[in-house]
Amino acid sequence: MHLTQHAKKIVTDSGGLQCKHSMPVCSACSLWIMWVWPETMVDNRNQLARPDKNDILKKLSAEQHIDPAYQPFGDGHAAEKICDILRGDKTMKYALIGCGMICANHIRAALETGLEIVALCDLVEENREKALAMLPEEMRSGVKLYADYRAMLSEQRPALTAVALGSGIKRQIVCDCLEAGTNVIVEKPVALSLEDADAMIEAAAKNGVKLCVNHQLRFCPSMRALHAEVADGSFGRLLHGAAQIRRNRNKAYFDAGKWRGTWKNDGGTLMNQCIHYTDLLQWMFGDADEVFAYTDRLTHPYIEAEDMGLALIRFKNGAYATVEGTVNVYPNNLSDALAVFGETGTVSVSGKYLDQVERWQFEKRHGFPSGAIEKYAVADMGTGHTPLYRDMIDTRSNTTASRSAPVSRGERRSNSCSAYTNPPRGGKPVRFPLSRLDDGLCWEV
Repeated sequence: MHLTQHAKKIVTDSGGLQCKHSMPVCSACSLWIMWVWPETMVDNRNQLARPDKNDILKKLSAEQHIDPAYQPFGDGHAAEKICDILRGDKTMKYALIGCGMICANHIRAALETGLEIVALCDLVEENREKALAMLPEEMRSGVKLYADYRAMLSEQRPALTAVALGSGIKRQIVCDCLEAGTNVIVEKPVALSLEDADAMIEAAAKNGVKLCVNHQLRFCPSMRALHAEVADGSFGRLLHGAAQIRRNRNKAYFDAGKWRGTWKNDGGTLMNQCIHYTDLLQWMFGDADEVFAYTDRLTHPYIEAEDMGLALIRFKNGAYATVEGTVNVYPNNLSDALAVFGETGTVSVSGKYLDQVERWQFEKRHGFPSGAIEKYAVADMGTGHTPLYRDMIDTRSNTTASRSAPVSRGERRSNSCSAYTNPPRGGKPVRFPLSRLDDGLCWEV
């Protein structure tokens, strides 16, 4: 491996050397052989030459266009990955890309789940230094700071990377992480367009790694209990749900990040503040069939997107849901709330972590299920990031079913429920499944 990494040209009849040469660490080399693995001939990185000096020299000078993402025999680090798994979760290398406001929750989760934090990455030096200061002093010397995430991926090769960046700029970074072979936790929303979401989904599948969106409210004990009630049929036929997200976001909030409130990089209230609740409604009710919304910008003339949205979702099972989202509440936030109504049951909860039960009533039972707090309690709940991290680690190491939100076609639909209620659509409902054509129309403002 060392020789192939530093060689300019290689002439060999070794099948094993062909495979090693096809790895990205050797992509600068050319391999000329008497017989060939067909996978190694992509991009002309290998060619079949006759045992003739002139033919070999001719083939050595052929032009190459090598794609480093093409890895038919792996990336050359299989042994390291096997050792990481055998040593256990505590040695899983972790990196964070994006050291803004939300990074404290990610760092806390990484610490509490025993990840080995090897790198922090942000374009702004001050942000990197602040994030480093959040770590215990004895750990800081082992953490490297980066402005260039590609250099970080190449040098550190983390097993798990969190991407906590603005909504509209994540596609390339997330895809590069997945192509580098790292599992990814991406902050919500996963993307602002179907094209970007599909690119991430396809990159994860292609490289055999996991991609999870940070919908941490799924780990609230009340939400896990509610989901169990739905799955057990306690509601009978589901009728409708309702989510209320009533918050205050002043000018200082939007000034803190110039990307906030823009169509290109953020979206509006329904996409940003309400996306967790759209996810919960889909988790309870299943796939959406049609969405419609009224949106407006009422008190924030300095942003592009809406600061108030009233959305109606019709699900494929015939149930409905409403989403009320606003950042105009005076003078500060009101409590969030979520309700689910069925023929034989009603659940209504509120609070920052939806832990205040206002009604939990079914035809044959009244009150929060006995023992549910103990059954569904999550260690180190905190902001919800810690149990989501733990779940991601567990599902990477085995085939345990995940309770977090893997980015799949389901998450694509959940994201679309918010994305397609953001920009004005001429008063017309939007039907599912969505197409790339719909995606283009979505962003006409």
